[in-house]
Amino acid sequence: MSASDKAAAILETRKANYLIVKCDPHLAEILREQYAGIGHRSHLDRRFWIAIDLDADVPAEEVERLCAHSYAQVCENLTRKQKAELAATAG
Repeated sequence: MSASDKAAAILETRKANYLIVKCDPHLAEILREQYAGIGHRSHLDRRFWIAIDLDADVPAEEVERLCAHSYAQVCENLTRKQKAELAATAG
């Protein structure tokens, strides 16, 4: 499996505008309590993935921060080879 086979976010716009991102389990619990627009909407493990309703109460800056957090979470678990492949494609 290559680094390109990993996902850090899923954008859904067909029925509703929401973004699914990977998240630290402890942070996910806190965010679900803090924002009505953060929940779970997929088959992915709810401990590690959150859905952000883009039309709800989550500020744009928080969405950006959570996207960066998701990317970091995914990259953290890559193998050394996958990290090298990703670095080669990034520039």
